[in-house]
Amino acid sequence: MAAHWSERASSEGDYGAAAEQAMVAKRTEYFTSGPPVVWDVDPIAGCVYVNRPDAPDHPTTFLKGQEADAEPAGPGWRIAVDRIFP
Repeated sequence: MAAHWSERASSEGDYGAAAEQAMVAKRTEYFTSGPPVVWDVDPIAGCVYVNRPDAPDHPTTFLKGQEADAEPAGPGWRIAVDRIFP
């Protein structure tokens, strides 16, 4: 059974060209296993990037004051970014 969604949290070592290439490879791996959405939670920037397989290199960015979603994996499910980064 394929996963419904996948998420990962960035850390201080996850920045720069080499780190971005590694994240692209990881997102490709995640999408190959089947989830319709991949979250990249960035505690340093205080935002959530939501990647979908139809545009894996163009995530939707959710910032404080906004609600991140998990469509289509979790229809109607939303969470305030402020709850993730108080």
